[in-house]
Amino acid sequence: MRIAIAALSAALALGAADARADVIYTFTQTSAQKSDGSPSSAVFSGSITVTDAAYANGFSFNREYRAGNVISEGVAGLVDILITIPGTAGRTIIDRQSLDALPPPFRSDATFTNTVFKFSAPAMGALAGSFLYTNTSTVFSLNINATGSASGTYAADNLDLLCGTGATCTYTANVTRTQVATQTPVTPTPVPEPASLALFGAGLLGLAAVRKRRA
Repeated sequence: MRIAIAALSAALALGAADARADVIYTFTQTSAQKSDGSPSSAVFSGSITVTDAAYANGFSFNREYRAGNVISEGVAGLVDILITIPGTAGRTIIDRQSLDALPPPFRSDATFTNTVFKFSAPAMGALAGSFLYTNTSTVFSLNINATGSASGTYAADNLDLLCGTGATCTYTANVTRTQVATQTPVTPTPVPEPASLALFGAGLLGLAAVRKRRA
């Protein structure tokens, strides 16, 4: 019984050490307007996920690609990013994989020019920063302030129906923060079965008896 309890306690302690609660900052669009000021049906969405340690201690992410040069001041603590802009079925602009691989292969039919990804937050604080993506046919900007609101623009050659003449929309969004528990897979440590322990103990007793007789 004591062995079972000890094994269970060790397993619980090991699981707790590998658990974490990532923090997700989600951008939810609240309005969108065409270039003439009329409402637009274009929908932008996105999220940034950081580790609980980055959230607790504060973080600063900076990843840039400008005119052929990659500039990076670190993205430690960044778990994932997903930003999409309007289209027939929504189109991903950037995710963590493409961020790590700047210059990213976003589109094969356009010449990539600039991407700027800068976000920060104080310890357990609100997210603030900006994101800019441009190529010869698409422009997207996102600006977030520490009050939890965001705004920006998007423009693309194929957005005339959504954004009107000039194919440029402006939008506003709210930024919300949620904490999601995650669990890092743990390799179980084999625990001797009771029968094996009993057999091992009997062997030790037998060895002790033999030594006592010889003495």
